[in-house]
Amino acid sequence: MTQENTISPRPRVLSGMRPTGRLHLGNYMGALYNWVQLQHQYECYFFIADYHALTTDYADTGNLKDNIREVILDFLAAGLDPALCTIFVQSKVPAHFELNDLLGMITPISWLERVPTYKDQQEQLKEKDLATFGFLGYPLLQSADILLYQASFVPVGQDQAAHVELTREVARRFNQLYPGDFHLSPNAAPWEMPAIEEKARKLAGDLHKTTFTPHELQQAALQTKKLSGFGRREILPEPQVLLTPSPKLPGTDGRKMSKSYGNTILLSDPEPEIRRKLKTMVTDPARVRREDPGNPSTRYSPRRRRSRRPAKAAPRQASAVSSVRAGSPTPSSRNSLQSRSAVATSKQILAKWTPFLPTAIRARQLVLLSLCIRSVPQ
Repeated sequence: MTQENTISPRPRVLSGMRPTGRLHLGNYMGALYNWVQLQHQYECYFFIADYHALTTDYADTGNLKDNIREVILDFLAAGLDPALCTIFVQSKVPAHFELNDLLGMITPISWLERVPTYKDQQEQLKEKDLATFGFLGYPLLQSADILLYQASFVPVGQDQAAHVELTREVARRFNQLYPGDFHLSPNAAPWEMPAIEEKARKLAGDLHKTTFTPHELQQAALQTKKLSGFGRREILPEPQVLLTPSPKLPGTDGRKMSKSYGNTILLSDPEPEIRRKLKTMVTDPARVRREDPGNPSTRYSPRRRRSRRPAKAAPRQASAVSSVRAGSPTPSSRNSLQSRSAVATSKQILAKWTPFLPTAIRARQLVLLSLCIRSVPQ
């Protein structure tokens, strides 16, 4: 570490990912892309959360080691640089579980039961037995992960902000029960500390006492007339939420893309596999069966794709746009225009995101992005 970093260290950021399988496009767009940017601005710690993988996949751990290796490879392929950030495996640091056990002694069960994702995942993963202590306590294990490294910021999306708030509550409760060293303001008068200690002796009923706990000094200071401020050092600092742009990419079944739901498109999927998965995706909620009529204004319809005109008709799109802006379009022209603009919008998003994809995964994802990026809410 350089002298400059020692004097003015960068704020610390921590985040992790469960090794439940190879990473998918939702992982990259929702987390990895942001991590690659953050490593240039903060002191970053990114870890493989293998303990967390056991909360839902405890019945089958045969592929856990291979999954850890695959996730690390995806980390490196996405652009994380070990020279700029620290990458590690959670289970290799025993202090994670040790701090988790200690925090469990002071954390009410009601705090864990009110975490929004607790009941949501139980509802979504009915095929798994999640009525376990480990699944109930996984938000507390997340808190231990964060507080162990005294992270200043935790990069999350809006749906994960509740987990960071739980961490703040746990840290606040810990600091109240086990405060750090008591201290007075640097501008305190010479007589203030002896006056506080004298008050502490009276409260303890021992006029010969010479050593005091931070609790005793705190209580005595509250009842002593003084001129300056006082306080206690916080052992566990409260982390802040670092909201990062994370598009909610839907999975092949319309729900949030997640390995737990089995609706993912992996970063390492070959092109034929990507096409096979995309063919099962619903493009129009009202068109459940192939024979049902489509609605181009809702989603890009495969039926429209079969009937679209050759490339030479492309210049008509600009004139159609001009005519619509000039007057009131008919329902048929409006649907046609919206269907064409959906394709144009997807091309614009493709042009925006493609340059940011690392070379290691860019080539194999061009087809995927061009076909499914229009599913990302604008």
